[in-house]
Amino acid sequence: MPSERLSRRGLFRGGIDRLLREGDALIGSVAEGIEPRTARGDDDAAHGSERYRRAVAEALDGPPRGGLGRLLTPVVETVISRSGAEPGSAVLDAGAGEGEAAIAAGRRELAVTACEPVPGRVARGRELSAAAGAGLEWVLADLDRLPFADHRFDHVISCFGTTLSPAPGTTLAELFRVLRPGGTVTISTWSEAGFVGEALELGAALAPPPRGVEHPSRWGRYETLYRHLMALAPHFDCAERTVRLEFDSAERLWEAFALAPGPLAPARASLDPEGRERLRRRLHALADRHGEAGAGGALRLEAAYMLTTAIA
Repeated sequence: MPSERLSRRGLFRGGIDRLLREGDALIGSVAEGIEPRTARGDDDAAHGSERYRRAVAEALDGPPRGGLGRLLTPVVETVISRSGAEPGSAVLDAGAGEGEAAIAAGRRELAVTACEPVPGRVARGRELSAAAGAGLEWVLADLDRLPFADHRFDHVISCFGTTLSPAPGTTLAELFRVLRPGGTVTISTWSEAGFVGEALELGAALAPPPRGVEHPSRWGRYETLYRHLMALAPHFDCAERTVRLEFDSAERLWEAFALAPGPLAPARASLDPEGRERLRRRLHALADRHGEAGAGGALRLEAAYMLTTAIA
């Protein structure tokens, strides 16, 4: 991975640093005379985050019925290649799902630890990686509370695994904590302005996350990534790319997104039947705007995502 390319991040840094400082000053001046958030409010945010974790785990647990899976293989290969990991490198796959990226990394003779917060997915991942002959270590843990020592890994990767992690800043800080100096963090996140980012916003509009939890689409914002990475990495690069998603029908698209382990599964699970039907209709309408119809009701979409690589 050419570090000189990552250094181009400097062309944004000065301007964004200034804007963030000015924004913080403005917020401070506006907030004068307003009572600070109470401890009770902080407790509410913490409880909301825990409720959200449990809801996500329940929605994504159990046997898979949909999911994007194989459609994301090109992204998986890109993330692994961009990480710069070489055979023998210790690699953490954060939010490993059922192990698609972890297994692919294992085939490249990388020493992979797969971390996933959903018990059923860990169990399924162990089965799939064993069947593939991939010697992976599986760990059940939240991504913002990693059970690893500082500087444990040479590289950290995540292929959309952070999408439902409630606090981007905390999660990113943990990914860098377990990374050795000079190592890389390489993640793909759904672009907020793309089809999947808009779909995540649909879910958040109908089933708003609780206090203390960021909307999942925030992971695909330039400003979110830059704000946190500037405090964590001397060099990083964020670029928008696309991946083609193809479905036999609109119903297959619904299953891939709204049934486990799809990104809208937690929102769908929290809605009543009427809310689920609204989500379905709006998702189909969104796909009609972004997609291209094929023969026999097939649907093709170019889904935008953010590819971010950072050097510790």
